[in-house]
Amino acid sequence: MNDRRTFLEDDQDQDRFLETVNRGVEFARERAVPLTFAGVAAVLVILLGVWLVNQRADAGVAAYVDMHEALTAYAAAGQASADARASELTAVIGQLASIDGGPYDARARYTEGRALLDNGSAPQAAQVFLGAATPDNGPFGLYSHLGYASALAAQEDWAGAISAYSDASLTPFAAVPGYDAAWTEAALRRGEMARMLGRPDEAKQAYESVVAAYEQRRDGAIGDRASELAENAATFLAAQDPTASPAADLTAAHVALQTWVSATLAKPEAERAGLTDAVRIQKQIEEHLEARVEIATAVAEGSPESASFRYGVAMGDTTIAPAQNDYQRAKLELSRVDTMGPATGE
Repeated sequence: MNDRRTFLEDDQDQDRFLETVNRGVEFARERAVPLTFAGVAAVLVILLGVWLVNQRADAGVAAYVDMHEALTAYAAAGQASADARASELTAVIGQLASIDGGPYDARARYTEGRALLDNGSAPQAAQVFLGAATPDNGPFGLYSHLGYASALAAQEDWAGAISAYSDASLTPFAAVPGYDAAWTEAALRRGEMARMLGRPDEAKQAYESVVAAYEQRRDGAIGDRASELAENAATFLAAQDPTASPAADLTAAHVALQTWVSATLAKPEAERAGLTDAVRIQKQIEEHLEARVEIATAVAEGSPESASFRYGVAMGDTTIAPAQNDYQRAKLELSRVDTMGPATGE
């Protein structure tokens, strides 16, 4: 699978290289370039440079093909029968282990760890995950860290798993894309294990951290959307009347926009320039304000899921983590923790 060719290793490579050289010589002849020793050497150096760049590109393509084949085999192993699955996963693990270095190394190590874990080899999976769990490996380094915690849990090393899922353990990955979602998953897993171990206080703390993070980011996203809409309204109104004072907030902007729309509708149709844009912004503001009221009502009633279709309207295109389903799960688990009573020791 990993047949890595070196420079001019086979006849086909040599033929391609000589063909390139001949084209370069013909190019020089057609343009009456003097073929001195220095000139020929310069041409050959340029061609060699181009060739080496192509070779590097070929190696990148080969690495991509190897990774694609390994991922395809891994997906196929997941669909295999119980009897065939172990042997297919073993083959996949071998494929992934042979991808050593290069742009796909971090992904290969993470996927190798998953395949080992799926194949019941938790200790080996933990070693592979731990080796790849560095911020330098980007998102796959972060995923590997979570995989390491999962591998420890699979071995019933609860103390090690909880430690690996801790905020302190994840802090080095804070700048890695996907950190917020990984932090959420880790907090939920900590809560789950704490419940299982009969530690309601620890479980409650973990779930409450998810709830608090979601509510803070949700409210922040709603506030950002409100500011965006207020700014849109202010920009529009300023274009109509540069002397007008900007609105203090979204409600004031909405009132000012309504006033402008009403005044414009009273004019002859030929003098209603900008009315379509004004009505569009006005509708966006009204939908946003209505969504905020519905969300607040639903949350107060203890059923945030009933307002889920309004979140996109209230927050705009912003995506936050924890996600709403994580928030709902944490709220549900909190209600279960409340029925556990105080911890009595292990």
